[in-house]
Amino acid sequence: CRSKAALSAAPELLSLTAVLVFAYRAGQVAGQVVSEREAKLLEAMKLLGLRDGPRFAATVVCSMPGFALYGLEFAFATHLGVFTRSGLLPLTLFLATAGMAV
Repeated sequence: CRSKAALSAAPELLSLTAVLVFAYRAGQVAGQVVSEREAKLLEAMKLLGLRDGPRFAATVVCSMPGFALYGLEFAFATHLGVFTRSGLLPLTLFLATAGMAV
């Protein structure tokens, strides 16, 4: 009976794995593009005599609303019972892993 349950979950696991692999590769490509742009930006800042502090502060200020919005969306979806087939901890770990891949 358990082997039938494991086999019935195989397509979902395969789909999930494919999505994670795609997200990981897309994240790597995007990371390479961003690092090239950041290197050019840092070079331009050095030519202009600017320091790294303002750039770091701008990055933190621009990314915080996104993190807060993501947390609110996750909390709201969990409260509504959108994720009914899994526990909260595995779901949180999966989303955190997928977020690190992107």
